[in-house]
Amino acid sequence: MEGIDMRIRGLVFLSLLFATYCIAQKYPSLSNVKVDVRVTTDPTNGFYDYSYSISNGTASTGIIDGFEVDISRSQGLQQMDTIGLRFENDGFAEGSFRRNYPALSAKIVPVGFLDTPYGMKWVGALSNSLTASFFDGVTHAIMPSKQLDGFVLMSKGIPGIRRCVVSPFFDVDSLFPSIDDPNRTISIAQMDSIREAVKYHGWTIGPTAPPLNFDASVWVDTLLSYTHQSVDLGWLGKTRDDDCDNDEHPQDGIEKNIERRLTSAQRELQNGDSVKARKDLQMLVNKVDRIWKRGQAIEKKHEHDRGDWWQHRKDWVVMTSEAYALLKYNTEYLIDKLPERERHEGREKK
Repeated sequence: MEGIDMRIRGLVFLSLLFATYCIAQKYPSLSNVKVDVRVTTDPTNGFYDYSYSISNGTASTGIIDGFEVDISRSQGLQQMDTIGLRFENDGFAEGSFRRNYPALSAKIVPVGFLDTPYGMKWVGALSNSLTASFFDGVTHAIMPSKQLDGFVLMSKGIPGIRRCVVSPFFDVDSLFPSIDDPNRTISIAQMDSIREAVKYHGWTIGPTAPPLNFDASVWVDTLLSYTHQSVDLGWLGKTRDDDCDNDEHPQDGIEKNIERRLTSAQRELQNGDSVKARKDLQMLVNKVDRIWKRGQAIEKKHEHDRGDWWQHRKDWVVMTSEAYALLKYNTEYLIDKLPERERHEGREKK
């Protein structure tokens, strides 16, 4: 948790530093970029749909023409097949996937580009940076103070915390001297650094792969980590918990009560009682559903606030769609891995 917190602080510092530099040099800059995602699943086919919405802040001097989500997969995690993946009906996305996937198959979680905005004016494709990339030909880019929905990935990968990158349109010909110009005072490496510096780097939810050797108790540690990171990222509120079960206390707050439920389930698992653990975990799923509904009602009251209202969301947030996806679907994944009944000394325990 400390690692991700330090990275967040580092990203904030670098963003402010580079934004100041880019404005001074008249390069495009992005301010108050917001990436939202809603995750839905179809239990009949095992796929998750990741629907992204991107907002460009009012103070931005650049228009957004690129969006990427990390889909890398490290060793020790399951390799998923591509059976059932679907692509927008333009032919390019699927053709590109078929060409590029074989070389990347050992390194990524496979995804389908189910939809892109403006009737496929944006394009979805795999990148050599191990990301799912959406890009545009500028004509349908996201202007300052505007929002664009409809970036949809599908995958068998379960929701996890992922890096994301949002890029402004960068007119290389007008902003940089020609690389063939013998009198240029800026190196190619410096040009590449500037183009990287003007991008927005943040965190979102995207498909991940579970471990090859699944351990239920260790998975609870993953859920605990997701809970704490959701608070750090502003996806889960530190407020009073008004959705308590009988053994929980409103004044302890949402984070503490979720932690209490997960710790109870982990203790039962370590004692060999997966039946009781299932009950605790199902109580958590029900609790997350209640918190989510209440959070949606509160967010609806604020969505018409003027300006970049989401920058102040952490002051009143209960649960965002990101925290909901992490906690609900990863808890349900764990429940599905546990037996509904156990046998002890030859007798069935229900």
